[in-house]
Amino acid sequence: MRTLRIPRGADDRATRSATARLRRRRGNIATVAAITVVPLIAAVGFGVDYTRISLVRSELQRGVDAAALAGARVINADGTNTDEISGDALMYFWANYRKSVADATIVGDNPSVALLQPNKDTVKVDAYATIPLAFGRFLGKSTASTHATASASRAVGGMEVVLVLDNTGSMSRGTRMSDLKEGAKDLIEILYGSTSTDTKSLSHCPNGNNGSCTTEYTLTVGLVPFITTVNISPGRANGGNGKSNIMDAAAVARQDWGRSNGWKGCVFARPYPFEESRADATPTASPFSPYIWKATNGRGANSWSNSTVESWPTDAAEAGQSAINRQTVGAGSGRENGPNMGCGQPLMPLQPSQAAAVAQIDNLEVGASNGTAVPVGLAWGWRLLSPDWRPWWENSSTKLFLKKKPVTVTTPAGVPRDYKAKNYEKVIVLFSDGQNELGASRSNDDCCVSGYGDPVTVYNTLGADPVPELNRRTSEICTAIKAKGIKIYVVLLYPNPPQSLVNLYNENGCASGKNYYFLASSESQLQTIFRTVGSQLKNLRLVQ
Repeated sequence: MRTLRIPRGADDRATRSATARLRRRRGNIATVAAITVVPLIAAVGFGVDYTRISLVRSELQRGVDAAALAGARVINADGTNTDEISGDALMYFWANYRKSVADATIVGDNPSVALLQPNKDTVKVDAYATIPLAFGRFLGKSTASTHATASASRAVGGMEVVLVLDNTGSMSRGTRMSDLKEGAKDLIEILYGSTSTDTKSLSHCPNGNNGSCTTEYTLTVGLVPFITTVNISPGRANGGNGKSNIMDAAAVARQDWGRSNGWKGCVFARPYPFEESRADATPTASPFSPYIWKATNGRGANSWSNSTVESWPTDAAEAGQSAINRQTVGAGSGRENGPNMGCGQPLMPLQPSQAAAVAQIDNLEVGASNGTAVPVGLAWGWRLLSPDWRPWWENSSTKLFLKKKPVTVTTPAGVPRDYKAKNYEKVIVLFSDGQNELGASRSNDDCCVSGYGDPVTVYNTLGADPVPELNRRTSEICTAIKAKGIKIYVVLLYPNPPQSLVNLYNENGCASGKNYYFLASSESQLQTIFRTVGSQLKNLRLVQ
């Protein structure tokens, strides 16, 4: 057999060919790797720079959001306080924006703050920043820009606020009353800002420009001082405007007022449930009876039928509306006498004047020591806000006895507004420094006529221990008020309160939520708490 021989040169050529092919393959891989690594590095670099830009944009947005809200909070009625608006906006921007993020620089040193025309009720804040790029400079771009904007407006509607303030005898301790008054006045001043009355310009006048335009008030404030009864003002039964007469004048005339010169304005609580779930029912549905203090057994210090002492001065007051003598009425049972004993100063219906609201709060005095009845105070707070009571309040005047100088306030037309009216809020701020209690007892029936009647009446209607029933009724009326869309803030002054009391007033009870309940362990905290409530209410009036 013949053997096939492969030439030696052919084998070398094959080897060299395979080696060449391998080298070419390696060269291709290197080329591909060289081509793809550049975009990979660029992508990583772009991702790092994009993250830096996003962080700055997020910081800008947080800053302009806070700035717009802060600026809008201080817009006055005609939008003329532009320096104040800009100053507050910039202060809040820099308080919320972190300068150190990504070494960014704000363009123009500060964001721009503008009050938009023509209504001058909206603040717009724009902020621009430049960010140095970590990798962009390799592509010829050393910086990038970003922008954030926010707008905030005063609410186009408004707010109705009623302060329901406990001024019972326990408020004489320490500086409780003075701290309460300072806090409540701060709340009012925060709400109004620099305006004396808060109004909204109407888009047109119903009868043209002939002076017949109606002012629409966007903020009205009421005040209800309470003990175990509430003074609705003696003018509410003096034969004036029939719709404003909450009390039937004939019911007042049937009582013997002795030497007291008549009824001073307090009323008894109505039968259940007209001080609880149906507290907003009008006098037409359930009439009121005039409050009168009369000792059950006709003897003792509070038996006034033979008394010659009843000091109710008439300084600067109209006939039949004697000024409240703060030295003898509502100043503790030991300093009072007569059928109006335990009757404090009148409530103030919703009205638009900041000065009147502040003066009425400043006029508060420590009241009688015959107990605390929170449901009674809440009931009248609700009635001031209830549209069902509008015929009894709107366009009617109430005389406020301020430091012996009567001041008359008028509730505007259409107030109180409908429940859940668009862009309007109804708010009650409740303050109390203790638990529900009544001084009445069967063993001491000379003591303590309350808004629920004499001791025997209290025993028959609320039980031998009225506290649990009063607490139950407090819970019931709070539930009914909130069901109407009214927000309730609660400020409780009580060192180490029992859990049952906390639960009655916190977000599980009367308060409209966790941020609506405040517990003060000492009176020194009241001013700060009321300022906080005022700021929260102010924010409720802003839309973003």
